Amino acid sequence: MTTNIVTDTNVDAKSNSNDDDLIMCNYLVEQMKLEKNHDALRKCHFEFNIISKKFPPQKNEYKFIYGKLGEKALISMFQNIGINSLDLDMQHKIGSEYKNDIQMNNTRFSIKVKLNDKGDVIMINCKSKKNHNLDDINTIVVVINSGLIYVIPKTFNTDNYLKRDAGSISYRSKLFTHIKKNNPEYIYKFPDLLQEEIDKVNETIEVDIYNQIFDEHIKQ
Repeated sequence: MTTNIVTDTNVDAKSNSNDDDLIMCNYLVEQMKLEKNHDALRKCHFEFNIISKKFPPQKNEYKFIYGKLGEKALISMFQNIGINSLDLDMQHKIGSEYKNDIQMNNTRFSIKVKLNDKGDVIMINCKSKKNHNLDDINTIVVVINSGLIYVIPKTFNTDNYLKRDAGSISYRSKLFTHIKKNNPEYIYKFPDLLQEEIDKVNETIEVDIYNQIFDEHIKQ
């Protein structure tokens, strides 16, 4: 598997789709690891912690908000380190992108956000789809409590870690254990937060979203 550091020129030069995607996956990890990008990644880590405190995913009303804010935090970080990122949902006036969330160069990624290492990751909800698979999906998974970002190229053989049921396809949590043991080069560890950021996270309280929306936008 290719794991060499690549440059912007390398990224633009490849033509094969699988090669392009693998190169971009490697490029993302290498760019996040650069010392010059340390502060941008720490800021992103801080934002994810604030998201988890303000909109805890354990509550159903926050599940969509939590995931979408996580996407925005990643897009903002990638932009800050010089990687142009397109929010694919912005191309839809109604609904959202089916499988992928962002695009960088010609490579598309699905973004998933988890609070901890436990539990499966739902990749797609497919009640309305007769034929569906994950063969063409590159994935970025952020695990907030452990401070890890997994970059999973679509060329990875994930068949043994898929869970299919009537309404969704998921990655089993064992996939992340497998990547830790066999492909650690596709894992990025966030920088530690500063003490003032830790204090801010600890002081952050949950948003009472329904009352806030009602008071600010509905109540007469």
